[in-house]
Amino acid sequence: MNNSRPPYFPERVHPTNPVEQFVEVLGERVFVRMIVLRAKEENGVIMGDIVPQHVHADAHYTMLIKGRVRAWIDDKLMGDFYAPHAIYIEARKQHTFQALVDDTVIVCNHITDGKGEPKILKFPSN
Repeated sequence: MNNSRPPYFPERVHPTNPVEQFVEVLGERVFVRMIVLRAKEENGVIMGDIVPQHVHADAHYTMLIKGRVRAWIDDKLMGDFYAPHAIYIEARKQHTFQALVDDTVIVCNHITDGKGEPKILKFPSN
């Protein structure tokens, strides 16, 4: 897998913790993380928060609850998604999201089967 950013990635990329507003819930069999993403438009260019590219061992769903995101899998643009929408992420696939409107809310849902918070296998530093 290529760790370099494709040319269509926005210039403003947040570090490993892209936003301060998030909620995590770890149950016996499930881990859920809700993230609120910010975006604004400057000179016709969308400057949206980024969930940095990363990889999990297991497949999961990211639920787009409010707003709009652009999504990439393995450096390939999946497209733009509007809430409400469920985005399936295959196991061991790099994935990232960018907010296209302010106050976008995504919720990542992982089945843990009692193993705790899902581990991030790869978190490239760009």
